[in-house]
Amino acid sequence: MLYMKWNEYGQIVGVNNAIRKYFGKEYYHEPDKTVLSWLNQNQFEHVIVLLIDAMGVSILQKHLDSSSFFLSHLREELTTVFPPTTTAATTSLRTGKYPNETGWLGWNEYFKEKDDNIVLLMNKSQYTNRIYPDFSSNTLPVPFLDEEENCTSIWPFWNKLNPSKDYKDLLNNIYSKCKKYKYIYAYWDALDTCMHKTGTCSIEAKKTLQKFDQETEQFVKRLPSNTGLVILADHSQIDVTFEYLDDYPDLVDTFKHLPAIEPRTIAFYIKEDKKNYFVQRFNELYSQSFKLYTHDEVIENCIFGVNNNHPRFNEFVGDYLVVATDNISLSYSKTHKHTKLTGGDHAGGLKEEAIIPLILYP
Repeated sequence: MLYMKWNEYGQIVGVNNAIRKYFGKEYYHEPDKTVLSWLNQNQFEHVIVLLIDAMGVSILQKHLDSSSFFLSHLREELTTVFPPTTTAATTSLRTGKYPNETGWLGWNEYFKEKDDNIVLLMNKSQYTNRIYPDFSSNTLPVPFLDEEENCTSIWPFWNKLNPSKDYKDLLNNIYSKCKKYKYIYAYWDALDTCMHKTGTCSIEAKKTLQKFDQETEQFVKRLPSNTGLVILADHSQIDVTFEYLDDYPDLVDTFKHLPAIEPRTIAFYIKEDKKNYFVQRFNELYSQSFKLYTHDEVIENCIFGVNNNHPRFNEFVGDYLVVATDNISLSYSKTHKHTKLTGGDHAGGLKEEAIIPLILYP
């Protein structure tokens, strides 16, 4: 299996920065040259960024012909951020900053003031489902481009802001707003949900992606000539086998807090007098499937990105970080509902998880 080097991650960050520079806004990192050139060449008045969750290059190649809309308009392949997961990558795409800068590292993070692991995108506890209203926006505020003046965002049905009932409705909502706003960010999650349940090679995944491709091809015919469309993903997926930490009580006994971030990139908080045993035992069990890093090694290797770390970044990465190097996902317990997922997963260190498409129209 092919692994990624840490300095290869993060090209998705340049997409937002290219759009920021094009519209004369402050930008934080080197703009993506392809996107910026395309914008300057066409002089669009309106720009749409459509993110289809988990639509990595490998997924496109598995399920679509080269003549499909998505593949025929594929301009180049990009890398997402590390870890390749929705919380980190969509925040980076919407801000133009790396996860280490935003503090949004993964699905759940441990917050000492609550003594709890909180799911940032849902404002609830990972392990108890306790609700924390508006926690993430108040605790880890970030400068989303789509929340600035003359910009907006469009979402699935579960979001109160501009919700859509299905993908076709999402496209219709984009069309209804594209003349009013100079920048629109739109997000759709159904492909990711489908593959988590059925796997990356399932007929359900194929039908879902083909439907999106066909509906998008019809949608672009309606777009005004002064509007540019960027389509990309936050990450890809691979098929995995789930294993569970609570199968090893002696390992769990070393935990100071429950594990955080993701099943393929895990932050461990370990009792001081148990650290040596944790390292020895974890490597004994999983050295063929996970690479273990100390806290200092995470910082030194800039694993979550470059530039200035968020003030709380150090506490979020734990005492040790482990990163998947094969197709194992490691959850805390099979009794917790989030860990009952079978099929596809992401957020590890494999190249296939991190390569995403840059689709430009026209």
